[in-house]
Amino acid sequence: MFTVALVASKVFESNNSQVLLITTDKDSAEKLYDDCSLILGNIKVSIFGERPPKEVDLISRLFKNLYRFV
Repeated sequence: MFTVALVASKVFESNNSQVLLITTDKDSAEKLYDDCSLILGNIKVSIFGERPPKEVDLISRLFKNLYRFV
């Protein structure tokens, strides 16, 4: 999973645009989130949870460019 995080982070840094990664399960998503957070440092990284209200809030923040890496 670290390789995926590394490639995605490099794409994010080189294109300076939002990146959306989709995983098959919650554990993979959490590992990917941790790896991306480690690589990108202070850049805001977020994860979609299983709770709809939080997901709606994240989508809203994405459109307002409050999060740059998901």
